[in-house]
Amino acid sequence: GECYPCGKGLFSESQGSAACDYCEIGSFTSEEGMSTCEPCRPPFSTLSIARETPDACMCPEGMYGVNGNYSDGGICLECPEGMVCSFGSHEDYGTRPVIAMAFPDVEVGYMTKMENRLMPYRCLMEDWCPGGPSATCANNRDSNQVACGRCLDGYYLTDDICAPCEKTLSFSLILTILVGLCLIVASTLLANTGSHMRSQSNLIVLIMTSLLFTNFQALTVFDNLS
Repeated sequence: GECYPCGKGLFSESQGSAACDYCEIGSFTSEEGMSTCEPCRPPFSTLSIARETPDACMCPEGMYGVNGNYSDGGICLECPEGMVCSFGSHEDYGTRPVIAMAFPDVEVGYMTKMENRLMPYRCLMEDWCPGGPSATCANNRDSNQVACGRCLDGYYLTDDICAPCEKTLSFSLILTILVGLCLIVASTLLANTGSHMRSQSNLIVLIMTSLLFTNFQALTVFDNLS
């Protein structure tokens, strides 16, 4: 019968074989009609059998790739402490064209900032840092801060949880209300006094009005800052 070459990812050690064999994990063939498979250089390996390209060779679990793909001369480095490197992890995954499967994740109790995703920080409290992708913090914690060490603006720390700040009456608002009440009382007295007392009452009303206006301005500025 007619013989056909083994396809990519397959091989046959002898002529006249009835079937081709699959390249084992950790090897590949990128050409047809091969009698052997080319092994990945250590510590690279492949995820499955019958791989067809050299870039199917990726870093094993516990390591991550740098300096490009396998065919570019890339290498594998040990996973940093506080991080989890699954098979095929690479420092350029998601940012540059590279054949990879994931970016190293962060362990629970650690966090990394987006500007340096391979430098994990150990968190003061494990609950603050749930792990996973870079810049991940517990609810309402600021991922721009080292080790998720601060609550987001508008939140405060209570029992190791960042809770929303409750709006309370400010001092300026209370003072404005009091001055307003005094102004109403003074206006009432002014309407029921003689001409001699009226000039003094007018001065009091003027002062209170000035205080009311000043406190209203202060309250507006405070609210804008909040």
